[in-house]
Amino acid sequence: MNSEGLFKFFFGLAVFVFCLVTIGIFLILLKIILLFTPEIHLMGLNILQ
Repeated sequence: MNSEGLFKFFFGLAVFVFCLVTIGIFLILLKIILLFTPEIHLMGLNILQ
């Protein structure tokens, strides 16, 4: 495998892991906010506990 293919693989893996971490942090913050408020209005969504 050449260096360009290796770079593309690791870059794609890094982007995938970054997306997973970002979604995970968002869900954890959402759960913490729902502990203190029974309902959230977020981007047109009504999220209930």
